[in-house]
Amino acid sequence: MNLRTTNIAVARRLAAVLLRQGAWLVFGGMLVLQAIVWLNYRHSPFYAGLVCDAKQYAEWARALIAAHGNSNEVFYQAPLYPYVVAGLWAVFGPHLGVIYLAQMLLNAATAALLFVMGRDAGSKWTGWVAAAGYCFYGMLTFYAFKLLSETLAVFLHVLLVYLMFSARSRLRWLASGVVCGMLILTKPNVVLLAPCVVAYLLLIVPAASLRERLSWAGCFLLPAMLIVAPATWHNYRLERQFVMVSANGGINFYIGNNPRADG
Repeated sequence: MNLRTTNIAVARRLAAVLLRQGAWLVFGGMLVLQAIVWLNYRHSPFYAGLVCDAKQYAEWARALIAAHGNSNEVFYQAPLYPYVVAGLWAVFGPHLGVIYLAQMLLNAATAALLFVMGRDAGSKWTGWVAAAGYCFYGMLTFYAFKLLSETLAVFLHVLLVYLMFSARSRLRWLASGVVCGMLILTKPNVVLLAPCVVAYLLLIVPAASLRERLSWAGCFLLPAMLIVAPATWHNYRLERQFVMVSANGGINFYIGNNPRADG
């Protein structure tokens, strides 16, 4: 066997191994794509230019660090993302690059999860198509380099679907409830999803006894409520009104539904 034949055989064997480890290949590929964008974008004047929500999140995170995690105001926006930013900045320093790197990793993990779900639901090719669609959808990479909660929210959405996909154990539904609670603290409108999941478990899930379905529904709902409860109590303690997560719901409803709203 000559050297060329040997090299071809080794390359094929390596390719087969990489394809078997598809999720890791997707994770690494998404990181490389984002790194290329990052290397170009870091010279842009928009890299560190924070406006609107991004500016508010940065100020909120700095205030949390100064107050050691305490907040003396009702949560005007969903609180999980600024607390995550504050935690990363408290450990690694208040640099935007820390947040952007964390969001790059979340984006790559989301792409890998989509590959796994596509592979398990259909075939490996289904997984590749799902992952490729995610990796090459430019807006997702765009948001990875913004101080905004979209990257975290998309990751939690996909993780929630992944955990609920073919879940048939209490532990899996407990984990789903934890992720759902975190997602509500990131995007409060997801609270509408929780009763839908419970209704699905009680009325639609096939091949499970009523006792099992009640158990799974409780395992899902309880951790979700426990995770959201501190935010609700925080708001009630300060305002003496029921504000489940954030106080900007009315404004967002107006902006989204009034034809005269200017955004």
